[in-house]
Amino acid sequence: MNISAQALAGNSAQRRSVRVATPPLWVHIAGSQGRLLNVSASGALVQIQRDLNTPEVWPLVIDDDTGPVELHVRVVRSRLVSIRLPHAAWRRQEFAVAVAFTVLHDRGRALLQKLCRSAYTEFE
Repeated sequence: MNISAQALAGNSAQRRSVRVATPPLWVHIAGSQGRLLNVSASGALVQIQRDLNTPEVWPLVIDDDTGPVELHVRVVRSRLVSIRLPHAAWRRQEFAVAVAFTVLHDRGRALLQKLCRSAYTEFE
């Protein structure tokens, strides 16, 4: 069953789903690999090596211990961040990309419920 992420989260203009830090799961979006930083019932923050400052919908694949799970997302914002490497004189630059879920399939919803735990239905 498909469900609109907006319907799940309610009126996002007034309430924001609680974000939860995640284990270091690999993600794939727009031909770039990165890491999942945090997630909520309505969106996620990923760190990748490419700027995704575009309003189009992308497939986001999260590599979970049960296998890859694909969700469809819309980019909300993309910002350059510096990554400090231990014992290095330089910093690597990546992008922190905030995405909103557009449609959740059963496996995607199950993964979000697992990652968010009790916060899946909570709002800030």
